[in-house]
This record gives sequence, C-alpha cells and structure tokens, in this order.
Amino acid sequence: MSHATSASPWMPPDVPQDRSLHETSVMRFGPYEIDLDSGDLRKFGYRIKLQPKSFLVLRTLLQAPGEMVTREQLRAQLWPENTFVEFESSLNVAVRRLREALSDEAQDPAYIETVPKHGYRFIGVLEPAAATAPPYLVPALVHQAASALDLPAGMLPGGVQTLPRRSWRKLLLPALAVLIIAVAIGRVWWKRGAAAAPVASSIAVLPFVDMSPEKNQQYFSDGLAEELLNHLAKTPGLRVAARTSSFQLRDKSADLQAIGKKLDVATILEGSVRKEGKRVRIAAELVKAEDGFQLWSGTYDRDLNDVFAVQDDIARAITGELKVRLLNAGSGSVPQRGISAEAYNAYLQGRYFYERRTRDDLSRAYDYFQQAVKLDPTYARGWSALAWVLVTRGEGGEGSTFEQGYRDGRTAAERALQLDPGLAEAHAAIGRIKRGYEWDWAGADAAFQKALALEPQNSVVLLGASSLQASLGHFDEAVALNRRAVEIDPLSVMVHVALGMHAYYAGQQELAIDAYQKALAISPDGPEAHYLLGLVYLAQAKPQQALAEFEKNHPNSERAVGQALAYSALGKKTEADAALQQLINDYHEQAAYQIAEVYAFRGEADRAFEWLSIARDHKDAGLAAIKGDPLLKNLYGDPRFAIFLRKMGLPA
Repeated sequence: MSHATSASPWMPPDVPQDRSLHETSVMRFGPYEIDLDSGDLRKFGYRIKLQPKSFLVLRTLLQAPGEMVTREQLRAQLWPENTFVEFESSLNVAVRRLREALSDEAQDPAYIETVPKHGYRFIGVLEPAAATAPPYLVPALVHQAASALDLPAGMLPGGVQTLPRRSWRKLLLPALAVLIIAVAIGRVWWKRGAAAAPVASSIAVLPFVDMSPEKNQQYFSDGLAEELLNHLAKTPGLRVAARTSSFQLRDKSADLQAIGKKLDVATILEGSVRKEGKRVRIAAELVKAEDGFQLWSGTYDRDLNDVFAVQDDIARAITGELKVRLLNAGSGSVPQRGISAEAYNAYLQGRYFYERRTRDDLSRAYDYFQQAVKLDPTYARGWSALAWVLVTRGEGGEGSTFEQGYRDGRTAAERALQLDPGLAEAHAAIGRIKRGYEWDWAGADAAFQKALALEPQNSVVLLGASSLQASLGHFDEAVALNRRAVEIDPLSVMVHVALGMHAYYAGQQELAIDAYQKALAISPDGPEAHYLLGLVYLAQAKPQQALAEFEKNHPNSERAVGQALAYSALGKKTEADAALQQLINDYHEQAAYQIAEVYAFRGEADRAFEWLSIARDHKDAGLAAIKGDPLLKNLYGDPRFAIFLRKMGLPA
C-alpha cells in the first residue's frame, strides 16, 4: 500500500456540509481515520492516497453506516445529472480503488459490502476520532509539517543545518510557526500520555470475586468478566483495558486509584458472584478510579439452570447500563450462545495456562483447548484458542513440529471462522500463519485488516498487525500499532517486548530499552527481554553490557546466540568461535536464522547466506523479521541479499 506524501490533501468542492450523524468531521474505523471535510485518509497517522471519487463514495457510505446506499443515490452525489459519464463503470472503478486503499476485499469485506444489483453498505465499526492524538504521532506530524515547507532534514528535531542567508527570510516565519505549533501540540499529547487524566469513556473490568461458600465458582466469575470485556470492547467510543492486564490485578491489594493509573482508565467495573444451591447472585458496581465514587451498581439473582443463559442475561444488562452511563448510548444486544458448560470450563482453564507461556503451561493449555472442542465441536472460540496455542508451540519446536504447528493451527483457525466469521482473533491467527510461515504478505495484511475492522481494540490483533508492518519494513507504522496495544494492555509482557523489538528495528534504541525494562518490571524472570535488551546494547556499542544481559538467560539458543555476538564484538575470537559452534551443534534445526545473523555480524557473508538458505528451506519463522534486521546490516550491500528478499516476496 502506498502512502501519499503531498503537502496538502485534496479538498472536495462539492461535498455537502450537513453532518447530522456526527459531531466531528474526523471519524475512525479500524486502523483508519478520515476527515470528512478535507478528504484526508490516514492509517495509524500515515496518509493514504485516495482518489476524489473514491473519497466521495466513502463519505456517502459513512453518512449512513450499516444502511444500504443505492447506486442511484451515489450517482446523484458523485455526478451531476447534466454530466455525461459512463456511470456504471466509473462507479465500479471508484469502489475498487476505495477497497484497494482500505485493503478490503469484495468477497470477504471488512468495510464496504456490495448489495448485488442495488448498491453498497458500510459495515465497519464507526466512531468519532478522539479530539487529541496519541504522543507517538508527534514526530511524524512534525516531519510532515517540515516537509510541507521544504525544510532540509537538518531543520528537523535532533539536527541543525546552516542555511544560506536568503533561505532564512523565506523559511524563518513559517518554520517558527511550525515549531511553535508542533511543540504546543506535542506538550499536550505527551502530557496526556504521561500525567493527564484518562478519558472518561475508558474502563477496566476486574475479575469478579467468587463469594460462594464452597469457593468453586471462579471459572464462572472469570467467564462473566470476560464476556463483559468482549462486549464492551466492541462498543464504539469506549476504550477497554485488555483482559491480560486487568486480570493480572486479581487478588491485588492496590486501591482503585492505583489500578486506574496502572491501566490508564477513568472507570473500573468490579463485582462478585455468590452461588448457593441452584441460585446465583451477581453484584456489580462501576466506580470512578480517581476518587472511588460509585457511578452505578446493580444486583442480579438468577436460577443457575443454564450457566450461559445467565451470563448472557447479566452481560446484556450490565453492558447496557454501562453504555448509558459512559456514552449515553442505547443498550444494544448480546448474542446468545449454545455451547456446553463443560467445554466453556475447559476453554477458561486453557486460557489461564496459555497466558503463562512456559513450555509446560502451553502443553496444558493445548490439552484443555483440545478438550473444549471435543466436548463441543461447534465452539468457535475454542477452535480459535486451539489455533493460537498450536502456532505458539510450533514456533518453539523443531523440524516437523514447527511445520505441523502451523498447518494444524491453520486448520483450527479456519474451523473457527466457519463457525463464526466475525471472530477477530481467528482472522488474526490466519494473518500470523500467512506472515510467519507462508510469507503471503498480501494475504496476511487482508487477514489483519479484517481482524482490526472487527475488533480495533484487541491487543492480540494489534500486535499481529504491527509485526506484519515490521516484516514489510514499515517500522514507524509497526511502532504506532504497538503503542496502541500498550495503551490497551499496559500490563502485558508481550506487548512491551514487541514494542521493544519494533523500536530496535526502527533505530529508536532508547524506546526499545524502556520497553524491555518495563517488560522485566512486570516479569523479572522473563529471559526473552534480557536477550533482546542485550541486542540493543550491542547496537549501542556496549558489548560488555550486552554480554551481561545475554548471560542472565538460562542455557538456551538465545544465550548461545548472544554470547557468540558479544564475544565477537569484544574481540574475543576463541570464546566467540566456541559459542557459535555450540549454537550450531545444539540448535541448528531451530536456529538457522540466528546462526546466519551471527555470521553476518562477524562479516562472514558467504556462511551467512548459506545459513539463510537453510533457514528458507526450513521455513524458519525468524525470516519474517529479515527486512531491516540490524544484525544483517553487513549483507545489505551484497547483491545476493536483494535477490534473497525477492525470493521471499519482499521488496528489496
């Protein structure tokens, strides 16, 4: 996808200004923001070129989200009656170009649905864009503003360049204006990210407390909280802290104000479940995190004949109340489910172990997810979870286990989508497989776009999409996506580790260090962050610090890779050769790509390309991160590197 770089967006002269459906001209859907006045379309802050007629089609559809707009209505909007035009073909071209800009597919649309022989319908989740932009967009906007004035690169923050005297007269006033505006906006945005109060329409759902005498309803309590999270996360205009972060605060003694600060939310929903015999009482309350003031509370008594009917009933009631309290919106509906209680119980236990991520825990999660889909083969979310654990286990395995994990994971994800085409994490699983194993970059992008359209606040989806952008060399977009995931899931080790990796590739070394340190603060025993932090120190020419981080790992492939790199940087050839040989002897099947990295770092290009070929033959998952890999920079000028990228379908 190409991004336009012109200084000023096209301004449509014939767009009516009636905007009764929206209070703001800037709307958001999935990863996109559109200014209905200027025609400016952006994807995570980066402008996307959109043809004038395609914009008018999009604008017309956005004025009636979810409703069919007929072809005749579009004709009246786009082409005056007295203008002769091949209407049918021109409209088809405009819609096709619009879909290309949005990475949408006609056969499986995320945004623009065709109503055969009648018209089109916008089917995405539409919401007004926030009044302020997140801090990670400030550098991009400053750069764009300077580019619009033809400022030299040295005039951008971080550099100074001497200009001819005649240039100063031309540039001084506009440059000052740009810098003043940028600094003012930047201060507002940065302060909002660092210290300002979170927006009112933000919420965390804490795990409900099991108050039953037998203390045997924790899975029901977790399931109810998860249902509320799932429904609230799909509510336009409401920012919801992710399950990974909010569930980490189970049994924590921190007060609500501290929890609100940790999760960056203004409101907190907490509750309890008490079961006695066949009756269950559920109490819930919504409080302001800042002062603990109660905004709403409710108590629900139900017969526990059907656990899911009860959960759906309560979720519907609470979600409706919260939408009214936080957004002044209607209650909406909560879909009914028909899965078995035993399958759901197995799924919840699998989720618990999957999020712990050790090898043993992943095996237990796999067993529980397998049990869930055997108990109820129609359970879509169970199949999706099974897909993720299969891929995760496969990526940590060797040889056939690795390939089998991806193949079985794809089968499970496709089964989930057959049962529920609207399951965002199943689409994201397909995207991950297409990126990491099949190297189908266009297919991966389509899968992630679909997932983002369905659940733009899902941190798992955001992480997958950010990894794809990094694979394609779009590191600024990868960091932007990852920052959104951090906002939603601030206590997740994975999102901080991923942000560090993408910042490292983008050359933002201080951001990478900060992200890894936050990951280690959450999980001090996490070995991956130590290894990745060591790579950043290596890039900063601090090999001794890098070695210290690498050696905090238990004996594994990452420790061996790190030692081979650090000893080489320290000039200790004997130790470096020994570490590399150990890496080859012990981990050649699963670490072919890392072996190539070490040889490239040492300047041994021929051996590096030999191991890259081995990695390609083994479908090594590391190759998905080859573009821009700092450890391979010694290969960038070699013609073989561009050829290798082309064989993977990546632009050289």
